Amino acid sequence: MSGNNSKKIAFNYFGGKFSFIEYLYENFPPKFTHLVDLFAGSMVVSLNYRGNVIRTANEINGEITNFFEQLREHEDELIRMLELHALNSNTGNAGGGS
Repeated sequence: MSGNNSKKIAFNYFGGKFSFIEYLYENFPPKFTHLVDLFAGSMVVSLNYRGNVIRTANEINGEITNFFEQLREHEDELIRMLELHALNSNTGNAGGGS
């Protein structure tokens, strides 16, 4: 996805925090117990934080929220559908018609 092997990212998002999450983590308060991912977008801050904390993602975009709900509730099916979409997009059959 991004060419890295250590950080997770579901998708690129305009205004994303992927490139500077380590800086964010360095500035988190010590021994906090609840991470609130404001303007969560691709939720890269929550997905990559290694601490044992409660995580709350705050995102107004319903399509993004739906993506992560589907990922949580139907991970295998979502991955299968995304793989099928990628195959169709690569073969020129994205429309599915004849």
